[in-house]
Amino acid sequence: MMKSFIEIFLNVSLRKELDLLFGKESYVIINNIKYSTNTKQYAIHCKLYVDELELANESYPNGLNYLIEESFKFTGADEPFVIISSIEIKN
Repeated sequence: MMKSFIEIFLNVSLRKELDLLFGKESYVIINNIKYSTNTKQYAIHCKLYVDELELANESYPNGLNYLIEESFKFTGADEPFVIISSIEIKN
């Protein structure tokens, strides 16, 4: 549920920011979100899909991390988290 919420929030509610940072029609897929009881934090695994790397290189990964942080706030989870991301060119 949290995975779907964050993915929808990123790709719909933060669409303008996503377009500005990474180009038109870029999108983020959340692969999984796992909670570690040992470290007491979430691990968010995601992939950013872009058309061109030139624009994305200026904003990645800091821009993506910011957008995910903003999305994570709205889930109501108050535990810390770590973001593990990758970037790929769309076909």
